[in-house]
Amino acid sequence: MTTGWSDAPFDKLEAAINHSVRSGDLLKKQPGYIFRCLNWFMALTPEQQTTALAAIEALSKHGYRKAEGIVAELPPAPPWPL
Repeated sequence: MTTGWSDAPFDKLEAAINHSVRSGDLLKKQPGYIFRCLNWFMALTPEQQTTALAAIEALSKHGYRKAEGIVAELPPAPPWPL
């Protein structure tokens, strides 16, 4: 299992996406990761939370490159465990 925090945009984007997971395989396989994502998101300022949510929206409309650019300036996040 990976420990610590990551400054990689991919990990920040995945944390933003997964902070609200409440069911499914990822929660069953990696509950600690989901908990860390939620804690990470809740520790963000309101402006940073808005940025994280905007990145999720950008992902659906424009793909990973655009979304990763949006989250790049957010604080380090839990690393993607899979």
